[in-house]
Amino acid sequence: MPLLGTPTFKQTLATVFLSKSFLMRANFDQVVLAVAHEIAHIVLNGTNHALRDQETAVDLTAMLLGYRDFYVGGCESVRVERRWFSRVETHAHQRYGYLTPDEVRYADRILGRRFGLSKFRVAINLMSGCLKDVFKEPS
Repeated sequence: MPLLGTPTFKQTLATVFLSKSFLMRANFDQVVLAVAHEIAHIVLNGTNHALRDQETAVDLTAMLLGYRDFYVGGCESVRVERRWFSRVETHAHQRYGYLTPDEVRYADRILGRRFGLSKFRVAINLMSGCLKDVFKEPS
């Protein structure tokens, strides 16, 4: 992945594939969680971050980038039931993402605090600026 903000990065096209089986069983939060996770990979790779290959760090980055509520709502399914004609599919419990539900809730509590630290605000603003490059149309 080229460095974020470079002309090469702006020309790069990233494609995310989601399986039909995942889309059939996942709720909206879980689909957003999956896409946010992949966007976080792009941001971390584009900044050449040392933790870019650590999946839990990728999930935490997605939460920092503003997808925290989707992680809280989509990190697990207690029961999913779908009826297809005479067949019923049931999944008793499934986890989504690389963080455990307890880790997601803990990160949510920590990230939800008002720190009042200017460095924290600057970091969030920088990460938000990175997303503008990710979603910008190639020229």
